[in-house]
Order: sequence, then structure tokens, then C-alpha cells
Amino acid sequence: MTTPTRKRIVFIAVAALVVLAVAYGFMPKPVLVETEPITRGALQVIVEDEGETRVKHRYVVTSPVMAFARRIELKAGDWVAQGQELVRLEPPRPTILDPRTLAEAQQRVKAAEAMLSQ
Repeated sequence: MTTPTRKRIVFIAVAALVVLAVAYGFMPKPVLVETEPITRGALQVIVEDEGETRVKHRYVVTSPVMAFARRIELKAGDWVAQGQELVRLEPPRPTILDPRTLAEAQQRVKAAEAMLSQ
């Protein structure tokens, strides 16, 4: 009768060790922190987060020719007078002429010359 009791004690001891090992594994680990002595001074708070812009009024600014808009120097909320320059337009940047684009441009020039001669 001692054998079943001994097996039971060994089983209970192994089960207790497993439970203790699992409990030890889930225990929180200490977190290292930086410490400084307390001093009196100005408070500096930095908030870094992404914002979302909501447009209340949308205005479309158009140009009669194809162009690139330079950086707008006005800030949100600035007053704009009538006739004031809002944006400065630059001519389009030249593109690299591959053989197909070059042929198309030459054909357009020939077509324009033919229209002028008529």
C-alpha cells in the first residue's frame, strides 16, 4: 500500500513544481527607470502626435496654362487683399524626349506650319 501513496506524492510534487514554474513565468518583471534628484525649474512638455486637417471652405485656384505652383508663403488665417499675389506659377519643367515623344512633337510642329501656310 505504500507504493500507490508514494506515486501519488511524487505526482503531487511534480504538479506543484509545474504550477510554481508557470506562476513564476507570469510574474511581472521589474522595469528599469532613470532617476534624477528633484529640482525646481521650468516645465517642458513635448507632444508628438499626428494631426488631422479639416477643410471648412474649399477654394479652387485655376490657371489658364499648364504650370507648377511655387510654395505658398501665406499661412492659414492670413488676410488676402484683392489683387494680392496668392501663388507664383513656374513654366513646366522640360521632359526627356524619348523617340516617340520627339516624333510627336515634330509632327505637331509640321501641322502648325501647315496651318500657317494655308
